[in-house]
Amino acid sequence: ENQLKNNLKLMLESSNIDNKQIQEALKHFRDIEYLKQQFDKNNEVVIFYEKYLTQYQKLQNLLQSSNSLKEKEEELREFLWWLIESRVVTVWNYYATGDAVIMEIYNNTPPGKLNKIIGMQNIKGTGLDFAYQWVAWDSVYKICMQLQSSSDIKQLIDRLASFDRYNFLSIELVTQTIESLKNSPKAQNDYIQTQIQHIESILEKSKEILQNSNSSDDESSKGIKEIIKDKLIEWLEKFLDAGDAVKRRKEADRIYEDLSNFHISHKRASIELKKIVMRQKGGWLKKKLS
Repeated sequence: ENQLKNNLKLMLESSNIDNKQIQEALKHFRDIEYLKQQFDKNNEVVIFYEKYLTQYQKLQNLLQSSNSLKEKEEELREFLWWLIESRVVTVWNYYATGDAVIMEIYNNTPPGKLNKIIGMQNIKGTGLDFAYQWVAWDSVYKICMQLQSSSDIKQLIDRLASFDRYNFLSIELVTQTIESLKNSPKAQNDYIQTQIQHIESILEKSKEILQNSNSSDDESSKGIKEIIKDKLIEWLEKFLDAGDAVKRRKEADRIYEDLSNFHISHKRASIELKKIVMRQKGGWLKKKLS
């Protein structure tokens, strides 16, 4: 019971709810309908707390049951299995981008809680793109920290403006950094201001890409014509993939050749090779036709 109340208190505090409302909520911690009225049923705190409350109520009913010890043992086994299953989140889309996987982790992390990623495997396709997002975040984070502390920012702002887009991990930090930098005395020259405007345009494009990629694409939301169309494209892609495999090999060889001759940077080569790997994973024909 104390753990349940502590979870509710932690999530409300992290959502900047005032203390008076928090104390009232804790008095009604068993009443999910009251909490839905107070904080809106679509509030993420309410959504996560309802899951915790359901688990608590199931366990409480089990412990208070008048069933025999043997029956309770079986019910407890079923409860524990249900509890484990309820904590497993599957990303069904095997074409999912690294950003999509990170957003899934974010959306399944309760407010105020720390989620540790303890291991990944199968580093190709989605897994490779997932790793790339953290590498990109590391670069952006270091640049933003230096922009906040350094007085000479021309090279740093150029590096930040060189990104094609910012990922889900980076958008908030870049936005905050640029907002604080915009009116800073060290940024008051035409060149820096022009670069800031360019970065803001990249931010807008990045948000739009994320919003589009986050739109629902599951078959349950599609009509029968769309499902048949997708299946036909999938079948046609398998038929044409042998030819595309040759094309991918030639493109990869050309990228490595250009890299060895210093015609392109390591960063550019990494981006282009990532695109080839994603095409190998599948779904390239649908993207080409859309």
